[in-house]
Amino acid sequence: MDEFPAVVKHAGLPRRPTEVRRADTGMTWRVVEVRAAEKDVEHHGRAAETVYRLLVFGAMPYRPERDGQFEMITVNYLNRPYWWVRPILSRGPSARS
Repeated sequence: MDEFPAVVKHAGLPRRPTEVRRADTGMTWRVVEVRAAEKDVEHHGRAAETVYRLLVFGAMPYRPERDGQFEMITVNYLNRPYWWVRPILSRGPSARS
């Protein structure tokens, strides 16, 4: 699955992601829950500073006309600018039209 460049807004102590915005389209999702966080790991064969598994709310993947909740992976690679995001597609995402 493709990864897309993004900007991740953080807040609080300890700092946690609160919003994800795709850098190429401007689509924005609100972080509902941080489901997992890993530091200094390898992700798909590349060194990553941080990897988050997030539950987010906003435009649905591949159906931006609908809002809903879905899981997303966000990765901050050591050798690439931006965060990189990809949706985790499940059988039954929660969506509202």
